[in-house]
Amino acid sequence: MTTVLLANGTLVGPLDAGLAATTALLGPFGSIDMWYQRPPASLQELIREATRTLGSALQSSIECQAKFTSIMTSGTESIVPVPWLNVTVSTIGGSLLCPSVAASALALSMISLATHDSCSTTAYASTVNKDAMVLALAALFSPGVDASLICSMVLANRASCLDYVGKSMMFATTHLAVDTEMLTTAATDMVAANVSFVQYVTDGSHPAWVAAVPALDVAAVPFFNWIYAYDWVLGHREVIRFVGDKSTVTILTTFNHYTSQATDANMLPTTMASYARACVMYI
Repeated sequence: MTTVLLANGTLVGPLDAGLAATTALLGPFGSIDMWYQRPPASLQELIREATRTLGSALQSSIECQAKFTSIMTSGTESIVPVPWLNVTVSTIGGSLLCPSVAASALALSMISLATHDSCSTTAYASTVNKDAMVLALAALFSPGVDASLICSMVLANRASCLDYVGKSMMFATTHLAVDTEMLTTAATDMVAANVSFVQYVTDGSHPAWVAAVPALDVAAVPFFNWIYAYDWVLGHREVIRFVGDKSTVTILTTFNHYTSQATDANMLPTTMASYARACVMYI
């Protein structure tokens, strides 16, 4: 099958270093199946109930609202999973269906995760959602996790991280509660999904290979694992399982923004009624 793909121009030989790493992991192109995986029902239920709890808390107390709005965040955050914080290899991309990009230190940032967009020749850092509601829920689901450990994964602005994580933890502890059994079940099912971040990595002396780290495991990505899970449930990220002749890997995509478009004013009934009335009055 690979010969056919090379002959019709779908693949260009010899394979790029990144695509060669994909075939080394999964098997030849043409024999790899791709499946979209939905979030576990227990995780969906946890997110739904926690969101309701947060809404009720905000409605019931002005003090609660004030503490919530004090969780000041802006933009996005680039993080590095704990197992990759001290590695010395370089990453040359993170989408299994795209060629490699310019190398950068893996210990500084994951780059170019899988996306619905066309393959890019530019390396872009992987970022996480920092909406106050998401941070509050992540704090609720991460009791006892040390803020310094969480922020050790943030390299750009650690002081800011300590501030919003600390405020999120305090807010969740004071104003929110979660069913322990529901949380445990969701966490267990989430880890059992075996979702990973993957990166093409190279040490400069060997062919590139695919490195993977658990994306939703608290041991690898404390606190932020729940932000990734929230994005998965809401459809901002997707989980894709690649099944090849050699092995199987399940990955988490980059953040996908919802597409929005304003309604054409001519399609609104009130607008058409105004036009019709104007015509009648003119006649």
